Amino acid sequence: MKNSKLSLWRIHYGWVVVAGAFLATAVSGGLFYSFGVFFQPLQEEFGWTRATTASINTVWLISFAVSGYFMGWLTDVRGPRFAMLLGAVLTGAGLFLTSRAVSVGHFYLTYVLTGIGTAATWSPPLTVVQRWFERKRGLTLGIVASGVGAGTMVLSPLLSWFITSYGWREAYIGLGVLCLVAMTLAALVLIQSPLEKGMLPYGAAPQRMTAAIHNSENQQGDAPAEKEHWRIGAAVRTKAFYYIWGIYVLSLVPPYVLSAHIVRFATDTGVTALAAASALGAFGIGGTIARVGGGALSDVLGWTKGIAIFSFLTAVPVFVLVLIGTPGVAVIFVTMLALGVFSGARVPLIPGLLGYYFGTDYLARLIAITHGFAVIFASGSPALAGFIFDRTGSYAIPFYLAGFCAVGAGILALLTHPPGDRSYS
Repeated sequence: MKNSKLSLWRIHYGWVVVAGAFLATAVSGGLFYSFGVFFQPLQEEFGWTRATTASINTVWLISFAVSGYFMGWLTDVRGPRFAMLLGAVLTGAGLFLTSRAVSVGHFYLTYVLTGIGTAATWSPPLTVVQRWFERKRGLTLGIVASGVGAGTMVLSPLLSWFITSYGWREAYIGLGVLCLVAMTLAALVLIQSPLEKGMLPYGAAPQRMTAAIHNSENQQGDAPAEKEHWRIGAAVRTKAFYYIWGIYVLSLVPPYVLSAHIVRFATDTGVTALAAASALGAFGIGGTIARVGGGALSDVLGWTKGIAIFSFLTAVPVFVLVLIGTPGVAVIFVTMLALGVFSGARVPLIPGLLGYYFGTDYLARLIAITHGFAVIFASGSPALAGFIFDRTGSYAIPFYLAGFCAVGAGILALLTHPPGDRSYS
């Protein structure tokens, strides 16, 4: 591992890792937020209530969350490539089997399989990228997280067109093939750490190479020698961890609720299904741009201030959507674009805050635990929103609750301090 070897890379390989990780999170976003496109076709074919239809998405979210720790552990132990390839096979198989489903029970089973597979598209790429960068970490996390918005932006209108032209079953088959190919391509370029290529993390001091080689316990070369790396058991017992987890739960509710119900909400007001899906695509567009910007701004604002600002702003379009009463397609499009911008800008900041507070030696599992439990607690929000609508005939209450959750996330972010900070006591 010599400097001459490092000089062979005109473009630091970390940027290739960023590209692969971006592709993986695009799959995650496409699946996370495209269920709303399938919502009406499934409800019309099977005659389910909105609560029952939304519960399918809840099952997927829970299986995704529960499997996150396993995929994080697999990434730390076997590497991101193995985890991603396994996820690709399971995701492709799950979506293909969904195309053959004939009952809500079948959907639950196939979405569990899909959730297990897609768990490889979140904590593994976000962790590996942080090991490859010391400088510009916020920017790179933003780029990777923007894949979520890109996946939503591309897949939502594409799937809507596919469903209209060929049917929802064929759309699930096409989605399965696309996810299988994208995740396989991502797996080919994801490498656990710079040391495996005889390289330094981007922006690391040259002496880091010697220190990393002689440190037999640090196989990732992911942080300065003086940086403290928390073990899982110690990290999850800190107040900082629980504050971050609380932020995660509250901040997930607005995008979960609106992405699952916005198409149905829009069509109830007379907007066409394709135009409504375009509004969901606008949510993806806003998120794609904002994730990069939010990550870059975190290098200036700091992690917690950035989370607070973007959480407060997330509440604004949600409240506007309710207060207008019967918005037209233009208003729905703009509010979903704004929601994508503000909620999307927050996305890379929470994994970055975890890495900043606790180090990166065990970060894949730590992100998986935080994200997983947050998803479990927030995953019921789309079904709850559907239940409230079935009882009241209106989305006002669930949308207001989603907005207040965003406000709560912002307040909690302002109260968050590093582990061991005396200001907690």
